Amino acid sequence: MTYAKAVVSACLLLSLCQCDKVMSALKPAKAPPGLFAYTLRLDMTPAAGARMKEKDYHLNVHAFYYGRAVVPKAANADELNRIQLGYELSPFPAGIRAMAMTGEGIDSRLFGQIEDKQPYVLITVHAVNRSNFENDMLTCNNYINQIAEARKTAAVVRCHLQDEAG
Repeated sequence: MTYAKAVVSACLLLSLCQCDKVMSALKPAKAPPGLFAYTLRLDMTPAAGARMKEKDYHLNVHAFYYGRAVVPKAANADELNRIQLGYELSPFPAGIRAMAMTGEGIDSRLFGQIEDKQPYVLITVHAVNRSNFENDMLTCNNYINQIAEARKTAAVVRCHLQDEAG
């Protein structure tokens, strides 16, 4: 399949999603310019990759951005003393193994309320069927770290099939 056909197929498959993100995901992954941009690398077992292709699934990457509250028990902090800074949902074709994440969901106006003004990211990855419903076919570890660390070396999430040893 040529590159052009792959791009068209991916856009048609993900017509409910944002095609511009799909198009950018098909290019070599390099963190886009921006204060909070980073690269996410997906390490998937061969069996998981084959099943994703066979089922014609794609991936949803959820990035939850937060910071540790400066003031313990702050009014807008959760029970773990985290202040929510934003959220980013990025759909990607199943064959992609490196993704450019923008960090655009971060509300930097809240930085005065978090320690060292350093945002953290919690990343989860899920298999998604053609109807855009998440599926538990894959088991993926979560990535949790400061965005500054994800910018230095790519964030890595490892995935395997639910019925495969991880």
